[in-house]
Amino acid sequence: MPMRLNLKQKIVSFLIVIMVLFQLNVFAEAQLEEVKEIIKNYYVENVDDSKLNVNSVEELINNLNDPYTAYFTKDEFDSFIGSINQSYVGVGIVVEKCEEGILITSVLDNSSAKQAGILPGDVIVEINGLSIVDRSLEDAISLIRGEEGTYVNLKVKRDNQILSFNLKRLKIELATVKGSLIDGHVGYINLMSFGENTNSEFLSVYNNLKSKGADFFILDVRNNGGGFLYTAVEILSNFIGSNTCVVLKDKYGFQTKVKNDVVPSRLINERFILLTNGNSASASEILAAALKDYNKALIIGNRTFGKGTAQSFFVLSNGDILKLTTQKFYSPNGNEINKIGVLPHIRIYEDIDKVALMLTEREPVADKTNYVKLVINGKMYYINLKNDTYFNKLISSINNCEMYIGVKNYWVKRDLNYYKQKENAFVEVKRDINNKIKEIEKYHTVDAAKKSNFNTKYGYVAVSKLNFRQIPKLKGKVLFVLNKGTKFEILESSMGWYKIKYNNRIAYVYGKYIKLTK
Repeated sequence: MPMRLNLKQKIVSFLIVIMVLFQLNVFAEAQLEEVKEIIKNYYVENVDDSKLNVNSVEELINNLNDPYTAYFTKDEFDSFIGSINQSYVGVGIVVEKCEEGILITSVLDNSSAKQAGILPGDVIVEINGLSIVDRSLEDAISLIRGEEGTYVNLKVKRDNQILSFNLKRLKIELATVKGSLIDGHVGYINLMSFGENTNSEFLSVYNNLKSKGADFFILDVRNNGGGFLYTAVEILSNFIGSNTCVVLKDKYGFQTKVKNDVVPSRLINERFILLTNGNSASASEILAAALKDYNKALIIGNRTFGKGTAQSFFVLSNGDILKLTTQKFYSPNGNEINKIGVLPHIRIYEDIDKVALMLTEREPVADKTNYVKLVINGKMYYINLKNDTYFNKLISSINNCEMYIGVKNYWVKRDLNYYKQKENAFVEVKRDINNKIKEIEKYHTVDAAKKSNFNTKYGYVAVSKLNFRQIPKLKGKVLFVLNKGTKFEILESSMGWYKIKYNNRIAYVYGKYIKLTK
């Protein structure tokens, strides 16, 4: 009897296993068909049937050869969204791999690690009794994180001591935007991700810096891999209002011009420089492309990553989520971004932030000596000639702009290409400024001598017709025209120009076209 009972139990157990496996297969097949249908209808490109004829969702997604399409369980999806929002469950430490284990480089305020007394420089050697000396950084982070409210035990090495800490895992939310004031008037804004609250964080940082005196801003999206498309649209609306932020196109060629539904009451008008590099992707590229199209920022750095595709989330019947590439996106002017990226106005590979900061000088009010003015896309940027390294990098990288050198109270236009051909543009500009100063001083000396020896008070027109101008410049407004031989009173002279009086009207005329008389 016992043997029969055992046999019966085994048969029942076997049947249960068969039924469970059968149900799992049925669920898996249904799930696979569901994903296939979504891909057929919504994937950004038409998919060949041979790629759809597979036995698993994993194989199906692999066949798309699309790094941005992914399958998530509910927990995996929550972690993915948390990474965009800079939100996760942990103990509040920043770590990196070292020879002895995992080095704690910083401890976040208001975290369980901070409250327990963990310090930067501590080295984690055990997590929950497991040695992590030979484990990867990713493994260690996975062991530290877990469900909110649970505990993790860390053994850390501090000097020659081994200390044990029992830490509660808490939800930690990091800012996606940080800012600082530089040189008293430059607002530096580091935008690290495009999360759900990033626009409000951006405005808070921007307004705070503005209240402290910032009148020029540097917006940094280097190494920002993107986030939510609508967040990029929200941020852009602060600059461009109700204009198109991005153009989306699906597999059927249908285009959508995306604008923000809510337009801010006050738009941002301050000058902005945007910093980009090869890791600026997705939403960062939407931001960069639109700011470039609308001439709202000068872009400095490297070509962006070139991820010009948008993904949509599909909740499946089993609660899992499919992240699927459904559209390509283009700049407001229709420029393609996918696999191309956004080109900066000034392409620089090193010291990007240093070069950008050099362009944030305020306009010199009086003496302009040793300043350079660049006019780029109709906007003026001023440089104080203090650092030859960064200046030379800028000049070698910049194109299509007007250049002026400051000489006393004047701006003197120069040829940018002339300096680009020089081995050391900084030295050449300095030399040109000094030479111009000498010319001016020479003119002043000659004019002073002329004034002291000048007994005549009159002049007359030596050409058929002569323009008399409002200011002593050839492009100055013409006040009146006098014919040859017309006599006028001379009041003073400077740098080849004469200030004259005719019929009680004051004007300026260039000395080359007049004759002097007593």
